[in-house]
Amino acid sequence: MAVKVGVIKNILGSKEVVVIDKNGNERVVVAGDSLYEGDVVKANGAKVTIASNDGKEFELKDGETLNLNNDLSSDKEVAAIQKALLKGENLANLEESAAGGNSGGRGGDGVSLGETRFEHGGHESSDVSASFRSLSDTFGAVKLTNQEVKGGGSDVFDGSDSDINSAIAPVAPAEPSQPENPTPTPQPKPVEPVEPKPEPAPEPQPKPEPKPDESKDIVKNISVENKSEFGYEKSSDDKSYLEYNLKGEVAQADADKKVDVTLKFGGEATTGKDYENAEYSLDGGKTWQKLDDSGVIKDVRAGDINKVSVRVEVTNDHDQNEGTLDLSEKIFTDADKGVENNGYFKESVSLEVSIGDNKATKNSYIVDNDHNITITSEFHNDKFFDATFKNNGNNTLNFENATISRDENKKIPSDIVFGDGEKNNGVDIINSNNSNLNWLNINTQGGDDTININGGRHERLHVETGAGDDVVNLNGGTYIGTDPYQSGFTLDSGNDVLNLNGTKDDHVKMTDMYLRTGSGEKDEINIKYADIDSTYKNSANHIEAEAKNNTVNVENSNLKGINIGTETNTGTDVNRNPLNFDLNLRSSILDDVNLNTSYKTHVVVDGDTKINGSYPENATKWNFADTDDTLELRSGTLNDMTVNLGNGEDKVVVSKAMKLDGYTMINGGTSYETDTLVIDGNVNFKNFKSFEELQVTGNEKVSLKLEDLYDMLDIKNNDSKHILTVTEAAGGVELAGFKLSDYARGLKEGFTRYESDFNFQENGRSYTIKGYIDVKDGINVDLGAKPEPTPVEPVEPVNPAPAPQPEPKPEPKPEPKPEPTPDPNGKIVSDLRVETITKEVSEKPGNDSYLEYGIRANVDKANADKMLKVFFGFGGKADHGKDYDNVEYSIDGKNWELLPLKDYSATINVKAGDINNLTVRARVLDDDRLNEGKFDPTNKIYKNAEGIEGNGEYKESVTLIVEVDDTITSADEYIVDNDREVTIPIGYHSTNPFDIEFAGDGHNILKIKYGHSILGSLDQEGTNKINFGDEKLSGKDELYAESVNLIKTDINTYGGDDVINIRSSYNLKEVNADMGAGNDVLGLSILDNSVGNIENSKFKLGSGSNTVNIGGAELKDVILDMSSDDKDAVNTINFDFGDYMNVIDKPARFTSTTPKDVYDIDVSSAHNTLNLGWAYLDGVTIGSNRSEKGTLDIKGDMADLKGVNIESGNNETHIDIDYARINHRSPGQPDQEVKSSEWNLSPYNDTIKIDGGFINKLKVNLGAGDDNVFLSMKTNNSSLQMDGGDGYDVATIEDYIGGYNNKFKGFEELRITGNEAYRIGTKNVFINDVLQDDNNHTIDVYLSKISQANGGVKLYEKYQKADGAEEGYQRYEFKNENFIDDSTGEKYTQTIHVDIKNDIHVDL
Repeated sequence: MAVKVGVIKNILGSKEVVVIDKNGNERVVVAGDSLYEGDVVKANGAKVTIASNDGKEFELKDGETLNLNNDLSSDKEVAAIQKALLKGENLANLEESAAGGNSGGRGGDGVSLGETRFEHGGHESSDVSASFRSLSDTFGAVKLTNQEVKGGGSDVFDGSDSDINSAIAPVAPAEPSQPENPTPTPQPKPVEPVEPKPEPAPEPQPKPEPKPDESKDIVKNISVENKSEFGYEKSSDDKSYLEYNLKGEVAQADADKKVDVTLKFGGEATTGKDYENAEYSLDGGKTWQKLDDSGVIKDVRAGDINKVSVRVEVTNDHDQNEGTLDLSEKIFTDADKGVENNGYFKESVSLEVSIGDNKATKNSYIVDNDHNITITSEFHNDKFFDATFKNNGNNTLNFENATISRDENKKIPSDIVFGDGEKNNGVDIINSNNSNLNWLNINTQGGDDTININGGRHERLHVETGAGDDVVNLNGGTYIGTDPYQSGFTLDSGNDVLNLNGTKDDHVKMTDMYLRTGSGEKDEINIKYADIDSTYKNSANHIEAEAKNNTVNVENSNLKGINIGTETNTGTDVNRNPLNFDLNLRSSILDDVNLNTSYKTHVVVDGDTKINGSYPENATKWNFADTDDTLELRSGTLNDMTVNLGNGEDKVVVSKAMKLDGYTMINGGTSYETDTLVIDGNVNFKNFKSFEELQVTGNEKVSLKLEDLYDMLDIKNNDSKHILTVTEAAGGVELAGFKLSDYARGLKEGFTRYESDFNFQENGRSYTIKGYIDVKDGINVDLGAKPEPTPVEPVEPVNPAPAPQPEPKPEPKPEPKPEPTPDPNGKIVSDLRVETITKEVSEKPGNDSYLEYGIRANVDKANADKMLKVFFGFGGKADHGKDYDNVEYSIDGKNWELLPLKDYSATINVKAGDINNLTVRARVLDDDRLNEGKFDPTNKIYKNAEGIEGNGEYKESVTLIVEVDDTITSADEYIVDNDREVTIPIGYHSTNPFDIEFAGDGHNILKIKYGHSILGSLDQEGTNKINFGDEKLSGKDELYAESVNLIKTDINTYGGDDVINIRSSYNLKEVNADMGAGNDVLGLSILDNSVGNIENSKFKLGSGSNTVNIGGAELKDVILDMSSDDKDAVNTINFDFGDYMNVIDKPARFTSTTPKDVYDIDVSSAHNTLNLGWAYLDGVTIGSNRSEKGTLDIKGDMADLKGVNIESGNNETHIDIDYARINHRSPGQPDQEVKSSEWNLSPYNDTIKIDGGFINKLKVNLGAGDDNVFLSMKTNNSSLQMDGGDGYDVATIEDYIGGYNNKFKGFEELRITGNEAYRIGTKNVFINDVLQDDNNHTIDVYLSKISQANGGVKLYEKYQKADGAEEGYQRYEFKNENFIDDSTGEKYTQTIHVDIKNDIHVDL
């Protein structure tokens, strides 16, 4: 019977650990498996910890081998060793076999410790004293009559009985023998060694009592050395330490004595704030242990005192200028004066070490990386004004009345750099007040940075803010650049804002500068009261946008000779979502300004903006992308401009307040897509080209004259259909020169077609091309005056008689009208007031909600026909153009006219009698800005809760001011923001049912801050609700939670592209999240070694292309429902490291106890991908009920699958796993405890590819279709059954995949890629089920044809060549006359046929 000597305690790594027993048999072990005498443990690709019977631990690293051999000597050898010990002889003089050295061909490259032998290295986990190591080197693993050398050993070995007793312990004694004259020892149960034979055992010598250690006398001349004198504040993922090494002198005789080392920290720095996590090492810094609150390291071996190291971790507290300023190392290296705090602040950390009465102290220093520096002088020299700030600091750099410049002959800029690229996450602030920054590069790198430049003159200034959400404010000042891309402001990735804030009297002035935003979700450039020009004009953009969503606002500014555009050429992101560019021009002048954009573009020209081009030389052009673009020309002038809208369905809106002068041409594009022109009255159609649709929003009749429509109908373009469709015109249209058409091709129902001939003369010939106008039924059409026939000239008589003249009729006299009664005060109206009709209106997508006001007054009937001047002005907190626009008025409440606002005001003329019918409305815009306006807590989102940030509504006022007859009145209405951000604070607890209800349609964010919040309870009645809108009203919603307990809660985000991201430590129980339609993202990940548990919950992601990221979380009885009817949906589930892959070091675990017919992962959608990574799945069913064909891709790096079932349905399935452990059976585990799996794949062309690992108890049904299976030689298999089903199926294997329980059925072709001969017998090893079921009495059995076998084929039994194979193959047959029916015992003959390709070697 094998003797157990230990167990596998832990295995870390990606490979299996193999153990070879003393008979040469191999087995794979896992944590908890037993180890026996004679086993050899090989750690290849893993780190293994082994615990022996006496509790001692040993550690094997990758590539090391451990021999567990406890039988290396005979009883005679033991006796010889014991005798030598008792006589005090040197064991090295004994023969190797007796002294535990090399013997029996075992080699001498290992060191035996107790009952273990390291053959290739190896490390003990616990400390072993030096004296015992030398002892074990001599003893090895020596058997002493059921006694063995233990790992503990005594501190000093002198050959006494007590030393022998302490060094030798029983392995498994039946009854331990007692010594004849036992001597008391400190051990509770001393054991007497067995008498060696044939000599009698000598009398044991009494052992002297040990003397107590006196620490103060043991370690002398204590000192502390700095391994690192300075520690720098850094980020959490780049740790910095202060490290100290202890030094002392110890006599050789005292080396094995134990001492206590007391540590005490002090100095300027504060523990817990400036530093934390004190640790010590007893092996010179190789391994570290946490220092407990006592500050004492207990029982340190005195001889190892010089191996003791101590360290503390430096924290980054972001407090600026902490400690004492050290000017020896400057930040601005060449600045001698005028720079306040030009150095590093350092805080001391002292370590006092006490051993007995001896003490030593040493200081180290924490170098602050958070600076606050002020520059106050002028620097005019040939030196550089360079500075580099360290990573991840929060720095403030101030320029106060300073000037930075370079020598005129050395125009090389200085560099001020904050941190190291993207690694820098510090928050930097730069303030420049009345300073001049010349020939200077400033780069803030990563982090959310802010730059404020207030005034000054700046030549060749280049500022780059790097990654992060940055804000740059240029409040006044003059900026002079050099060549393109040498001077300017670049706000790289992140959501950035660049503001140019001049005043009416003092504009920001820029020449040859560029403004650029980089990649990010949303960037904004705001230019107000600025003059920007350029002395060069080329392809470079001076104002450039690169984010997903970009807005450039220009107001009250002058732009000249510059280019505005976008960066990338694709116009879409990686998911093919359009990138957006909005340009808003208001009350500005643009001279020769080009626009080139590849993004989906929306341009608004308003506020009497004047845009002047240059024609014909260097013509100014606005080139839009081939997307669905919009150009709104509300008020102002376009002069000598060419606008090319490109392909796509574009829209141009032109107001009567807009003038198109000179050679201006707006081109809708030449594709067959519909470009729409929207006008509110007559325009000069000669300014428009290639438009397919016309909408007239006003009540004016619009005249369409043949001679004006050559370009509008794109008559000269042979690829054009030459059709204009009029879909709206309340005042009707006049079609001059057109007539009804009989040509009906392409005519939509509900429209009438008119045609005309357009005349051309070319190369001396005349010809016509027809053009058409389709008018929607119900629109009044006036075909104009009909041409009169040519009159015939009459012949005049010689003396014509005078024609009789009619008698004149008297003119009727008009009846006199009564004069209106004059108002005694000279006013026509009284009691003027504004009535708030809508009071407050919420933002809505599509911008289809309005604020509406009614004008009310008392008017005498006698004054009803008098004309009044009515002044309207708009004010309040809301901004016109951002929060509302399209201000209109109506006299009858039906027909609306645009109010021509200028500087937020306008004046119209109205009959006094109509004053009470006058209504004004403003269209509310959905601006996607969070929490805008004044906070109103009355209507809470988190019902009945206090202390919640943003828990209410935000409202912005819109004030309408009306003046009539010198009487002024006003009223406020409110825009209710539908974009909310609500934050649940740190540590919030609520075990009562709760409801959180957001209004729909908006961009809503719910944040649950880190801090172990508790929301809900399993004991509560009812379910908690978190609703973002409802089924009709939904927007882009986001839920972020860290370290939260969320219980019995329903979450509904409804439609829109929504995000739920839960990370760090959390517990989710009975949570049901329905994310509705849209492209949603669900994140469930941990941080560091935290634990994320999710139980009895369901996550449904609905239609759209959705992504689930699971990193390190533990799921139990959770449903991931990705089902949808969306034919274009692309869904992905990532079981890997999630968003924080660099800080998660354990796999996701997903276990299920639900029945097999419940799909734990429902992939009933069009296209599905499961990235298993290194996930552990137990009892999980992956399934699809999709009725139409879809796809399912399952990929894995090192997947551990137990009882995992797959029901592909109609999803064509492709499985590709690098290393799989499918139903792995642990050593000693009963077979009935091992789970089984069934994979039922689709009726289409499926593939399975597994490169390595272990497969057990797996049944695969590949279904119809031409399927392929690839199994590597590295895949160890047991009880694997595969049915190829209908179709032409191919199995490719490297060689035998082992096991008589492996059955492959229904495969038409077999390929063997290995180099060993493939064997076929009566019970075929690989394809034994193509021998069919034994009980079917099948007469003829046809094996898969073998088209490849690199090592040839061996046919056992009596195979003979036969006819009947296809060309290029040879058939072999074997008649088995003793085939037995298992149930009846009946024998019958079965003939086995196998066709083998001719070029394969066959051994009969």
